[in-house]
Amino acid sequence: MKLEEYLKAIKECPDEMVRYKVQGYPHTRHRLTADYGINSNFSIYLKVDYLGLNKYINKCGDYKLLEPYKIQVGEEDEPQLFSTKSGAITIPIMPLASWLRSGKEYTASINLHPVHKKKVDNIPWLRAMANAIYDFGQFILEENIPSEFPDSIGWRYIDLHDYSMIVVHEPIGPIKSEYLRIKEDFI
Repeated sequence: MKLEEYLKAIKECPDEMVRYKVQGYPHTRHRLTADYGINSNFSIYLKVDYLGLNKYINKCGDYKLLEPYKIQVGEEDEPQLFSTKSGAITIPIMPLASWLRSGKEYTASINLHPVHKKKVDNIPWLRAMANAIYDFGQFILEENIPSEFPDSIGWRYIDLHDYSMIVVHEPIGPIKSEYLRIKEDFI
């Protein structure tokens, strides 16, 4: 599925439970999980300058850097822990060497995790996750960043082992913001 289609689908997905079978066993899950793989751990892999990504997320105003993982002098490649302003979603960002399932190479990983006890403006955690994924997806589209959403296979389709269902964004042309582009020394 193309990233644009995936983002539209999760934005418009009704908040409802669905029944399906995996390996012959019945399951009931929220449609966001059953059809789009959104659950309590969701990863996005990007081919982007890791430090530039951290600086962007820190300065954009939509997220806050949590103290325990602050970058210190000489530790530029350390994971960074952000959260949404509301605190409903924590967002560790880590350097990444590669991703083997697709054979493509990525340099950074964004992982989204809900803080289950946090309900913001009466929004359930699963919808808050979908909203955060949508926001990062829009950022990826706007900046023209190559990326992969390895958890985007709906749980009802796991039996198929069809990894072509994973959302992969392979834009034409360079990343728009120069500070997000991978420096030539590291390619």
